[in-house]
Amino acid sequence: MLVSSHSAIQEFKSRCKTAIKIDQGINGQSLVKFRKAYGNDTSLELLARLIKDQSEFFNLVENISDKQAVDIADLLFGEYANVTIEDIVICFRYAKTGKPGYEKPMSRLDGRVIFNWINEYLNEKIERIELIRSNEAHELKQELGDFNEENLKKIEEMFCKPNPVEPAKPPMSAEKQEQYIRDNIGSFNKAQISDLIRQFKLHHSCLAYEPLLNFLETELKLRK
Repeated sequence: MLVSSHSAIQEFKSRCKTAIKIDQGINGQSLVKFRKAYGNDTSLELLARLIKDQSEFFNLVENISDKQAVDIADLLFGEYANVTIEDIVICFRYAKTGKPGYEKPMSRLDGRVIFNWINEYLNEKIERIELIRSNEAHELKQELGDFNEENLKKIEEMFCKPNPVEPAKPPMSAEKQEQYIRDNIGSFNKAQISDLIRQFKLHHSCLAYEPLLNFLETELKLRK
């Protein structure tokens, strides 16, 4: 069920004010889910408004027009579908504060500059994700104790990556992965379930995995 335009605007403004750290971007709402939740017209309008506000902040000779803002927003939905709304807000905040690596617009702001900002931000985000994964792996090893690390690697390869040794064999479909996990959930401990959730969030953005993620998150809560 789509939220009303008024409610969407108020919620969106609140999220824009509180999104300040990359970790919020990592755990934010992807543009795919944002568009689905808010509806095509409202989500496009909100993102375009964010772009217009960014342009007006710099007090440029030539600000982005309404049409340009909509065009850029539409391109973001198409080319950066897995980027989160929080990512864009934080990226724009970095550009406003003159963070190194974020090109300062001179007389005008256009789509090229904005996409360069986002690409710079995504490089930082990848570094942050790798650090988080490294820390989680260390904590997971401590929690698992005697759990065989090779088995953990097999789980990751089975559900998150195609097997490079067997290129002719297609990766397990979302439906088969979900059925396998549901059938064998009793054999997974809390740490393994947490790792599966983390792997699916990092490697899959397809909506087909949402029911499985919901199932795993519910199962994890029951184990606490």
